[in-house]
Amino acid sequence: MRRQENCFAVRIIVTVSPEEKMRTAILIISWLIVAEGVLFLIWPGLLCTVLRFFRNSFWMYMLSLLRIALSILFLFGAAQSRVSIITGGFGVLLLIAGAAGLVMKQQMYNTIALWWQERRLITVRITAAFVMLTGAVLIYCT
Repeated sequence: MRRQENCFAVRIIVTVSPEEKMRTAILIISWLIVAEGVLFLIWPGLLCTVLRFFRNSFWMYMLSLLRIALSILFLFGAAQSRVSIITGGFGVLLLIAGAAGLVMKQQMYNTIALWWQERRLITVRITAAFVMLTGAVLIYCT
């Protein structure tokens, strides 16, 4: 922390390094992943609503671009994390998922969405628990 004095008041200027900003962004995203898992664990029917919303091709491609952007964040932020292999690996998985979403046809995405909508609630809850566990591991590794 650097202190800068003025003749009338004292201002404290806090400088945050870019590495710390990236680490904070990864932590926020990891907590959002845990929150997503909690939501789908409590309300598994919410997954059907989310899938219906993203069945539009525009939102499908926007979701893929978001995955690619998040993968870049995770890949660059892996060097500042505690366990960089886990954070970097998650970034690679996001990159693969984003690229696959960009080349996937709308019919294939609809088939996958319908498959998920036909699953029993216990399957959605087990998947939600896995999502929560993934977010918790990312929080620990960051």
